[in-house]
Amino acid sequence: MTGIHDLALFVAAGLLLNATPGPDLAYIAARAAAGGFRDGAAATFGITAGCIVHTIAAALGLSALLATSALSMQELSGGRFTLGVGTSGPAVMEGWHGVRFRKPVQTTRETIEIIRTISRGERLEHAGEVYPLPLPDSSGSVLRPLVRPDHVPVYVAAMGPRNLRLTGEAADGSGPTTPND
Repeated sequence: MTGIHDLALFVAAGLLLNATPGPDLAYIAARAAAGGFRDGAAATFGITAGCIVHTIAAALGLSALLATSALSMQELSGGRFTLGVGTSGPAVMEGWHGVRFRKPVQTTRETIEIIRTISRGERLEHAGEVYPLPLPDSSGSVLRPLVRPDHVPVYVAAMGPRNLRLTGEAADGSGPTTPND
C-alpha cells in the first residue's frame, strides 16, 4: 500500500511536470515510472524540482523558498530527495519567464550558498552580489528557517568550464543536462 509521503511526492512531481515546458520532463517522468512508483516519484521530483524551481527561483530571487521546499521534500521522502539546480538559458529565462538572463554562474553559486545556510538551520544573512539578504535599505530581517535542518544533496546541471568548476567547489555532483544520458 502506498504511503501518504509517496502520494505527496507523486502529486508534487505531477504538478511540476505539468507546469513546465520541455521534452526533458516527459523523458524524466517515463524513467521514473519505469523505476516504480515509490522510487520513481522521488526521482521525478528530485530531478524536476531543481530544473524547474531553480529557473523560477533565479528569475524571482526565491532561493530561500527553494531551500525550505527542498528541506520539506527531504523530510517527506525520508531522506531520498536530491535537488537539481541549473539556471536554464536566455531562451527560457527571457522568452518564457520574461526575466533577463544575467550572471548565471554567480546566481547558481549564491543559490547553493543560501541552500546550505538554510539546510544547516542558520539565520539567513547573505552578502551576495545577486542575492543580498536581507535586502539592504529595507525593513527586512535576518530570519531563521522554521523547517528541520538536514543535508540536501545539490546537483548542478553544468555545462561549460565555469559551471563545472562551480559544481566541483560547491555542489555534491553534476546532473544530466540532456535527456540522452
